[in-house]
Amino acid sequence: SMRRLSLSCLPAPVFSASQQVGGFRINRDLIRYRRGYPGEPMDDYRLTANLKFYRGDIPSKPNGDYIDEILLTWGQDYKRLEQHHGYIQWLFPLHEDGMNSSAQILQRHEAAAMRASPPVMERVKGSYAMMLNFYGARVVDWETGELARSEGWKERFANLMSHSHNFLRITRILKCLGELGLERLKKPLLLFLAREAVVTRALSSCASSLRDYWIATLRSDTDLEELLAFLATPLPPRPSALSAAVPAPA
Repeated sequence: SMRRLSLSCLPAPVFSASQQVGGFRINRDLIRYRRGYPGEPMDDYRLTANLKFYRGDIPSKPNGDYIDEILLTWGQDYKRLEQHHGYIQWLFPLHEDGMNSSAQILQRHEAAAMRASPPVMERVKGSYAMMLNFYGARVVDWETGELARSEGWKERFANLMSHSHNFLRITRILKCLGELGLERLKKPLLLFLAREAVVTRALSSCASSLRDYWIATLRSDTDLEELLAFLATPLPPRPSALSAAVPAPA
């Protein structure tokens, strides 16, 4: 079970105005996100669907369910998580349009109310854990955000690499963590993905999404510089099959 953290004082989102970090040019879409969508109100108090969903008052649409039922029964239904295209916008709402016309753009007042509600934030963490498991990862420590491979990681990694629409879902998840006061979970997720994409190469097809989009969801320039440095570190050459088979001298 998830360790209960003190969630009632989650920090409001941090922002960065940088368009370039360490020579890395940030995508225009992500500049808007990192700046917190300046000049875009998105604060209509009549719009409350995301808050109501996470409070358990309404189901996701279309063909969805209530949040507690999703967290209880959808997690091991990998086929549903792969093929259903209407739930991800409800689990990870953003201050921008998505592909589901039945979902609502996250309003600023909703995000603040969600950050201030421990039961809501426990459900958000449940959604994050469910999708991590779907992608082959698990949370080792909620305090640090550290991740490790899950038990069925080989099958899950293969699914992720062969269904690239999941790359867009990961972008959404990263952005949403930032809106809901969980910015600190982004860097551990990105370091996990970076290791699997460029070091172990088990997620090699994710490398371009990682470089071009995912790392720039970090709103801390320092964190972004750290990820860029990690990706720029030369890798040791992989041993060939022949050299690997020759035992080292005693």
